[in-house]
Amino acid sequence: MKPLITSLLLSLLTTALGCGSETTAGPVPPVEQPPVDYVIVAADTLAGAADRYREYRQGTGHQVAVGLMSEVVGGEQDAAVATELIRQYVRGHYDVRDADAPMFLLIIGDSTADWAGDLGAVPAGAYYDDFNNGQKITSDNVYADMDGDHMPDLAVGRIAAATEGDVDLVRQKVQTSESIYQVGPWNRRVNAFASTAGFGGMIDDLIETLAFTIVESASYDFDVSMTYAKQDSPFVFIPEQFSDKVYERINEGALWVVYVGHGDVDAFATLEWNGSHYPILDTAELDELAVTHRQPILCVVACLTGAFDSGDSFSERVLKAAGGPSAILSSTEISHPLTNAIFIYESSQVVTHLRPSTLGEVFVMSKERMVNHQDALRDEIDSFGELMLAPGEAAALLLTHLHMYTLFGDPGSRIVYPQSVTDLVLSPMPATTGSEITIAASLGDLGDGDGLVTLETTRSVLAGELESVPADGDPNRDAVIAANYQTANDKVIVSQSVSHSAGGLSATLQIPADLAAGDYYVKIYADDGASDAMGSVLLVVEP
Repeated sequence: MKPLITSLLLSLLTTALGCGSETTAGPVPPVEQPPVDYVIVAADTLAGAADRYREYRQGTGHQVAVGLMSEVVGGEQDAAVATELIRQYVRGHYDVRDADAPMFLLIIGDSTADWAGDLGAVPAGAYYDDFNNGQKITSDNVYADMDGDHMPDLAVGRIAAATEGDVDLVRQKVQTSESIYQVGPWNRRVNAFASTAGFGGMIDDLIETLAFTIVESASYDFDVSMTYAKQDSPFVFIPEQFSDKVYERINEGALWVVYVGHGDVDAFATLEWNGSHYPILDTAELDELAVTHRQPILCVVACLTGAFDSGDSFSERVLKAAGGPSAILSSTEISHPLTNAIFIYESSQVVTHLRPSTLGEVFVMSKERMVNHQDALRDEIDSFGELMLAPGEAAALLLTHLHMYTLFGDPGSRIVYPQSVTDLVLSPMPATTGSEITIAASLGDLGDGDGLVTLETTRSVLAGELESVPADGDPNRDAVIAANYQTANDKVIVSQSVSHSAGGLSATLQIPADLAAGDYYVKIYADDGASDAMGSVLLVVEP
């Protein structure tokens, strides 16, 4: 590259790669093809896999452009300049896009921290955190930020792989997920697992309270399970089998699987049980991944588990595992408890309430809400942050975390949800203990089939009684722990299986006479063998 051109490009990098004021966009190369909504930037060594991905995405209705590294950055050796050249290539397509449709960028290729002109890789972008002594944040978000405000203007994801076989495997997993839809409880299932915070005292208590409040805020259309690595929690599992239970929860199929806690490039925190430590998820056993029914979106809200330029991170390994999920959201850097809480809250709201149709839109909307959304629970989270941070630090943390949260997988992956039950009516409302309630609901275009109607506690209430856990060595210990875990996660008080005719469902439920007064939910799930529907409504029960 000529020195003058290099100098001009470097002058464009001040914000996108470091400073914090608006980025000067610079000249955009002309686009000589029709507008596209899906851009692939790929390592030269993965050209064949990139072309097969283009063919697949065009077959699903997208207009696709592919840029190989040699075409986009030429012989450039400087990572910062190459990053800007990639961004400008994407910008060229972005500027002539259909502004009413979402746009997607898929990066195909791995990267290293010292990229220096390797056309067999796609360099990671970088954001420099001025608030934190110029810390470098590994960031694919810079490729999605078209106007220098740090917010993604399109959806970006990366298949961090070095071989065509691994890229093809990810594509095949995406294709399977998009082409096969099985009705069943996995379509409304959200599974969470977590470590303790480990900060001690009041901070740990506040973090735990916030975490369970966030779980409570997810739509009650969904069933939520919790597996919590804390010895005195009812949601703990047998310590020697804790990792096995987490694998089981991933493998059973779900819409959304979330880990919140401590992590490292390829490791998780441990469960401390009477002075011994047991893995929460043993990453040496990823061959145990064998997801059935539905591939979950795996959201790992923990430090460094997405550090793709620091070796083979956990997220990369899961993405390339034949039996694992095809999409992982995780962090490239050491993330902060406050911003992690914000991200998990906003992403869970997006997934369970707003339900966008693609994975990329989930990611973009979650990041937008991190910065722009405010409600009562966000006020609580912000108040928690005031205990840990200096004035002004929270806003700076939001910017760094917009960059470090990364999507591994295809941002154009389609997400299919059960239809929403409409006109869900309970009578009487409120109800009284010992009385009978009638339920009627519309099921959209579902045909004849079967349904399940349940009366359930809120997620913060246990429906059954717990037993005291025996001491280690007692032959009954494991059975009691497993029973308590089941009790803690089972929120159903009364259930009734019903048959439904096309478009509608009706049922009656008897409220137990000894049920405590309070808030409950009536939930409906129905299917006709090919499609399904779900819904929920709050029921106040009075004495």
